[in-house]
Amino acid sequence: MTRVDSLVRWLRGPAAAWSTAGAFLLFIAGSALLLGLGPYAQVAQRLGGLQPLEERFGYSPAELHALLELLQDEGRDLFRRALRLDLLYPLVFAPALALWIAVPFSRVLKGERLPLWLATPPLLAALCDWLEDGLLLTLLATFPNEEARLVGVASVVTATKLTLISVSFLLVPLGVLLALGKWLLR
Repeated sequence: MTRVDSLVRWLRGPAAAWSTAGAFLLFIAGSALLLGLGPYAQVAQRLGGLQPLEERFGYSPAELHALLELLQDEGRDLFRRALRLDLLYPLVFAPALALWIAVPFSRVLKGERLPLWLATPPLLAALCDWLEDGLLLTLLATFPNEEARLVGVASVVTATKLTLISVSFLLVPLGVLLALGKWLLR
């Protein structure tokens, strides 16, 4: 039996259900701490209703510059702290989403390795999030002389991250509904 087969077998067992519940609690607590109570909340307040860069499906060099200018020195320092703290967030959301996808799909697709492939979007989103944070920290360090090409790359990475997270959040209820349907029809 290969390691992949062992992982698929574990995903179908009772320990996976408990791990999924634990991942949910970690996700809620981590989201509240990192996004709701930390410097991100203060940065959002300073933006006065404008959408943060990390939540936009694209932004131009002019938009990035205007937003960083709006934050002023103190707000940019808060944003820098928020981005450094955000380096932890993928450690919260990626495993949780991967489990929430893999566990129900592994119960529907017995004998298949597909659930593991379906669980890759949140893991790729984590990589994009880390890359995005690094790019935004670099752009903050070069303010007010941000390089337009770097802004373009950061914008594409952000859009890719948001797309992968959206796909992940679509796969979660789909897997749960399929597993529930299979359970009801047995």
